[in-house]
Amino acid sequence: MQAWSLEHNQFIQRDNEEVALLPAQVRVSVEHLCLAPSDLEQAGACVPGAALVGRVVETGAAASAWQDVRVLVPPLQSCGECETCRCGFVGVCPSRVILGTDIDGACAETIVAHTRWVTPLSNGLEGISGIEAAFVAGPLLTAYGLFARAGTGAGDVVLVLGQGPVAAVLCHLAEIRGAKVLRAQSQDQAISAIAEHNSQKLPMRVLVCDGPQNCEVAVAVATSGSIVVSQLSQGALSVSALLQSELTFVAIPFAHPDLLPETAAMVAKGDLAVSEFIVAEKLGVGSPEAAQNAFASGKCLIAHH
Repeated sequence: MQAWSLEHNQFIQRDNEEVALLPAQVRVSVEHLCLAPSDLEQAGACVPGAALVGRVVETGAAASAWQDVRVLVPPLQSCGECETCRCGFVGVCPSRVILGTDIDGACAETIVAHTRWVTPLSNGLEGISGIEAAFVAGPLLTAYGLFARAGTGAGDVVLVLGQGPVAAVLCHLAEIRGAKVLRAQSQDQAISAIAEHNSQKLPMRVLVCDGPQNCEVAVAVATSGSIVVSQLSQGALSVSALLQSELTFVAIPFAHPDLLPETAAMVAKGDLAVSEFIVAEKLGVGSPEAAQNAFASGKCLIAHH
């Protein structure tokens, strides 16, 4: 099996051995995949690539019904059975693995996934293109997880801290739901936006995503009564500052994979257009640079083999 990985700062192709399947696992032939700068940074010795769309080409003993099914595969795979998972906290499952970080990811011809966390592209989802589907499983799922956890609705003031595709699609989601959207990539920008557009200092939904911003910035600029939802943010957070802020703070390591069917349905029904957030090209030696350039413009690189 052919795969791409970073070795000595070079993106090279290599031969990879296919691992044996457990009973509830499937092997998925990769059709399209998301590739972000963070995927390359976090891959280590693994093949990068955290989210994808593909077709099941082999099944474990208990997963034969999935043969030949086209599926979305999100980054997170947890056990789904422990008490932590049963309480809904799959992102902090003790045995969770992240595609492209803990196990080989989508920059390979095939990947292995647990059937519990893949979403079949059926029942109205068949029409989603491969390019769109990979985006759904990656940045859109992350954005919708933040959006849903914040309880964002019409009339809310929403501050989005970030610079990449998750931030861009979050702004779009909030706008089409009738929220008042502010976007910033620094503390100074956030303060200026709040002064201009939220002079009454109404409580906000502050969404921290894929940018240089961190939790400290969110806590520093949020108005009293705001809800801050953060995804894998950088930097340290002062507990005393948080306790004095009158904020509700929620951290989401990864969006729950069970949100994937709902997220995909928005695209399939035409409720949410995602093409403006995508750059598509063939996977190759220039993909890391292409991923960085796409991110800087608020888009995601969707690649194919």
